Formats: sequence, structure tokens, C-alpha cells
Amino acid sequence: MISLFPAILIFSACLLFAVFRPKIAIYLPLVVSSAYLVKAQLFGLPSTLLEIILVAVLSGVWLEFLIDHRTDPGSEQPCSDPGSVRVVSRLTIIFCGLFLIAATISAFIAPHPHVAWGYWKAMVVEPIIYALTLFFLVEKDKRAKGVVWALLLGGLVNVALSLFSMGFGVDFGRFRGIYDVPNSLALIVAPLLTMSIIGGLLSWQPVPPTRWSKVAPPRRWYRVLALIFGAVLLATQSLAGLIAVAVTVLGVVIYLKKGWKILITVGLIIVLGFGLQFSSGKLLHLLSRQSSSFIAREQIWYTAFQMIKKHPILGTGLGTFEPSFQDELKIILNSQNLLFSPYSPHPPLEWVVRDPHNVILSFWLNTGFLGMLAMVVLIVNKLTKTVQALREAKNIHQVLLGVALVTLIIFGLFDVPYWKNDLALIWWVLLM
Repeated sequence: MISLFPAILIFSACLLFAVFRPKIAIYLPLVVSSAYLVKAQLFGLPSTLLEIILVAVLSGVWLEFLIDHRTDPGSEQPCSDPGSVRVVSRLTIIFCGLFLIAATISAFIAPHPHVAWGYWKAMVVEPIIYALTLFFLVEKDKRAKGVVWALLLGGLVNVALSLFSMGFGVDFGRFRGIYDVPNSLALIVAPLLTMSIIGGLLSWQPVPPTRWSKVAPPRRWYRVLALIFGAVLLATQSLAGLIAVAVTVLGVVIYLKKGWKILITVGLIIVLGFGLQFSSGKLLHLLSRQSSSFIAREQIWYTAFQMIKKHPILGTGLGTFEPSFQDELKIILNSQNLLFSPYSPHPPLEWVVRDPHNVILSFWLNTGFLGMLAMVVLIVNKLTKTVQALREAKNIHQVLLGVALVTLIIFGLFDVPYWKNDLALIWWVLLM
């Protein structure tokens, strides 16, 4: 817990850093995204170390922009630090606005306003402002490169801290590191693993020199990062994470027609990864239909669908899934539903559930139909741009951000890659 005086010192240091080194400081929140785990108390209000750093950096880069609005000397192109505002597409502005409106309405109707407005501040407003700041003030290609390497560096920071803490879960001894559950770590490293693998594959392109080989950094860095993030993902034993990475990588390889050798190599690596899961006993446990994880998700999804039937337009309110889930579960149990029957082998396996383990259900219940629809449009828009970048083969970093988002979306079929401080920040940066 950080008290007021240290928080002021950290805020001041980050603010000065952002004013004098905006090119570097603007990526700092992505590097230290796990700082949300360090709680703070400011004037009686709850906060986190990440929020302190984020607000300081945003204040600093905009202050620098207002004081010294400029472009690079002798160049008509805007410089990569804050200095020239760019125009955001009308579609992005409209649907970002609709999502913000939906989240605000959901915060107003939530039965637990303290939690709801905390979600609204830390997981909606602040991430959107940060992502739009990057979009406004940093030139497109340099922004993509900076975000990619900030995310990769932040992933290494999380891995290092996790190895230092050596945290393991109770289920099959799964590695959870600095997080409370293994899947929280898996949600961080899975998109980074995809980025590393795809970056390595694209950098193998030898000809023509005007395509990927000209813009891609040395593939050895991507190889090392892929080994690190791959080992950590395997240690978390997240089957959903492995599926998300495998589907994304295979999809890109097939789309780019990389050839049978690359396809077979990637396929063998994927088979090896799932083989290691099989050897741990978790995959065999899942296939036997005795997995508490599989059946618990089935029960959670069923309950979430019942909640949506009752609240199809506005949802249940921002940040209130857990109490709403428990209320609905009691109703289902009283109806003697066979899926939850106490006389069956599978009575309710989860009572304390903070999310519905599905990204679409999560957005729908938290922000209503409007928020879910706005998010779907933004996702489709981003994926369209990613496919275009793959086809044109001009900017490897734009592609890497797109495939990272695809990985999170596929992961989101089995978990929720959004409603956490760090994930919300990463989500909006990838979405822009």
C-alpha cells in the first residue's frame, strides 16, 4: 500500500520525465502495467501505482505538447513525440463515444455504485484517454513500433517479477507468478508469444527487400522472446491461451502462404505444446469430462445467458457481475435445473465468480447491448486494418498489434481479457 507522500513523489518524478522525455515516457504505462497490483490510498480514495504513473504521464505529455507544439526541424512529417495532433477516424470517435456512453449509463444503474464508478474510471475512461493520446500525438508507424516493444518489455518485466515471486496455483501446480490466478499471467504472455512468433516468421522473408525484411528487426530477438513467453505460457498450463496462440499463428501462416516447411514446423511446435499439456495431466482430465474448469465454465455461461435474457438492453450494471451471478444462481438452483442439480455429479462449482469467462458476455452484461455492439464494431474495424497491413506488407508492427488482439479475442471465448486495469489498458492500445 502506497501512502500519500510516496505517491506524490512518484507522480512528480513521472510528470517531469514525461515533460522532458515524452518520446520515452509515453510508453511507460505499458511497461509497468502490472503496477496496478500495488494499491494506493490518496485523500481517502482508492487508487493504484499504475494509475498514479498513468495520470502523471498523460499530464506530462500533454503539458509538453501545449508548451512546445512543434515538428522535426527540416521535415514536413510530425515527430514521434507529442507535437502534432492527428485526426482520428470518424468511426473510431463515434463508437468510442458510444462505448463510453454505454459504460456511463451502466455505472449509473449499477446497484453497487462505489465498485461501478471505480470500474468506469480505471477500466474505461483512463485506458481510452491513454490510447487516444497515443493516437493523437504519435505518428502512426513510430507509434506501432513503440507500442510493440513497450508491450514486449513490459511482458519481460512481468515474467521477471513472476519468476522472482515463484507463485504457483493449487490446480496441477500451475504457475501464476505475481497474479492471483494462472490465467491472469497467461492473458499477458499469450498475445506477446503470438507477436514474437509472427515477428520471427515475417522477418524470415528474404526477398524482395522492399517487403518484410526491410522493416523487420533481427529475428534472433523474436526467437528469444518466443522461447521465454512460450515457456511461461506452458507453465501456466492455460489451454485457452495455447489454443488462442495456435489458431492465430496458423491463420497468419496459411494466409501468407509461407510454404509447407514453415507450416509443418509451426504445426510440430503446436503439437509439442499440447503434448506437454497432456503430460501434465490437465488435458487428459479435460477430455474425460471430469474437469471442474470445463463444467464450471458451462455453468457460468448458462447462468450468464439467463442474466442477459432478463437484462438484454442495459445489462446488470458495470462491475456487478459477481453479486448478480450469485442472485441468478440461487434462482436456477430453486428451479431444480439438471445442470446444477445437487444430486448430479456436478453441483454448482463456482459461487465467487468475478467475470463470465467470455468476452462478449462480459461486455454485454457490464455495458449493455450498446456497449457490446460498439466494441464489436471497433474490433471488426481493427481486424480489417490488420488484414490490409498483412496484404500490403508495409508495417510489421501494425500486423503484430493486430495479431495480439486476435489472440486476446480467441482467448476471450474462454476467459475475459478486459476487466482488469492492465488488460483494459493493453486492450485499448491494441484496438487503436
